Amino acid sequence: MNKKPLIFNLLAITLLALAVSFPIQISLIYGHEMSDMVQLGAIWNKLPINNLLTMLLLSVTAWKIWKVETSIMPWLTASCIVVAANNFIVSSYASDWSQLQTTSSTIAFAILLGSFMFTKAYDHSLQPQMQWWKPAKRHRIDAPVVIEFMEHHRFQAQLFDMSSTGMFITGVQQQLISSLAPEQEEMAIKIPFKNQFHAFTVKLVRKTEQRGHYPGGWGLSFSHLNIWQRLKINWMLMNNRAAFTF
Repeated sequence: MNKKPLIFNLLAITLLALAVSFPIQISLIYGHEMSDMVQLGAIWNKLPINNLLTMLLLSVTAWKIWKVETSIMPWLTASCIVVAANNFIVSSYASDWSQLQTTSSTIAFAILLGSFMFTKAYDHSLQPQMQWWKPAKRHRIDAPVVIEFMEHHRFQAQLFDMSSTGMFITGVQQQLISSLAPEQEEMAIKIPFKNQFHAFTVKLVRKTEQRGHYPGGWGLSFSHLNIWQRLKINWMLMNNRAAFTF
């Protein structure tokens, strides 16, 4: 599956629709035509600063949810607070909406965001490695690696390319080794970098044959990475390819 969960798009569209609804409400209440530029200016002038700030925040949050950024939690929280504050101001100083209506809309909005944060899809925003619809940038790297699996099978292969989420290796010539390693098997891999071997845990996700200029080999994904290992991988990828030596 290579598509992001639909809930992200639906929630982003909902928040954007809420942001757009502010000028639409003004248009309906005061009878302004949104197709008329002069009346559009009148609508804009009737939008108080709290409405404008709410529209801006909802739009930014919608964009971050659409992109499934890891920083959406504070934006969701801020959106909930600002919408509640905006509704309180409207019910206190405006005569167009009652306190019951604004309170109900605040509760409904909080339930909307709260229910999203308790879905399994929300975990994708907290863990970038779960965002399988976002292919990480691959870096072409030619370096030997050492792989060990099933505790005692060890062999050397060649690193072909690498990203922050995994790598592709070639040179798995031994048919016995290839047949013993099933897909989803976890392995230990040692990557040479600046005269040291750096160890990681990987999972075999696919075996491929040569296709055009792309060689046959194994696709491996990093697993069980701690924060320091993630930083190390990103640091390695930012360096020159020549640094991948021992």
